[in-house]
This record gives sequence, structure tokens and C-alpha cells, in this order.
Amino acid sequence: MPRFAPAAWAANLALLYGLRALAEEVGATTAQLALAWVFSQAEHVLGIPGTTQPTYLHDNLGAADLMLSPAQTAQTAQTARLEAAVAPQRVAGHRHGAAAQAEVDTEARRRSALGRAGRR
Repeated sequence: MPRFAPAAWAANLALLYGLRALAEEVGATTAQLALAWVFSQAEHVLGIPGTTQPTYLHDNLGAADLMLSPAQTAQTAQTARLEAAVAPQRVAGHRHGAAAQAEVDTEARRRSALGRAGRR
């Protein structure tokens, strides 16, 4: 996984400090903040955290109490800061190695294929 290669690791680890600071501001753990962000994306988006430890299960459940909806200005600002902290252009390394990426079927690739089929 290229994002965990030594060259990318240090750069990506530095992103964690911003996430920790924001999590502390909202009274949550970084895991809760990340899950709350996933839950705030849309009604049809569902986060599926996994754990084998009851402590982490309770931590994950606490994300439901953290609201990151655009309903309040402060929450909108926090969400914007969160998204800026881990924006794709700030993350070092590809998500998958070249061989694994060739096997990934993404929505973008499907839309692209559909677009080509429609032009024939």
C-alpha cells in the first residue's frame, strides 16, 4: 500500500496532528470525527467500522452523537477544516499499488465506460 510506504508515511502522519486538534475541539476522538464525517456526507452513505474490541465499539458508537451537518455555521466551519486537513491533494502516495488499482472498479471508471458506449 503506497500510502504506508516510508516516503509517504511521514507526510501522512503529519496530517494526523490536524485531525487530533479538531477532534479535541469538538470533544471527540479522531475515530469518532472520521466516522461522523462519513455519516454527514449523505443519507445514502453508511460507514461500516470494524472492531473486535468493546472499547473501540463504544468509541465508534460515540460518532453518532457528533453532528457535522451544515445546519450550523460552527459545524460547517469544522467540516470544512476537516476536509481541508485530509484533502486528496495533501495525502501522499496512491491508495493502491499499480496491480491492485487495475482491479478496482470505481464509479468514475463505470461512468467513463458508459459515456464511451453512448457515443458509439
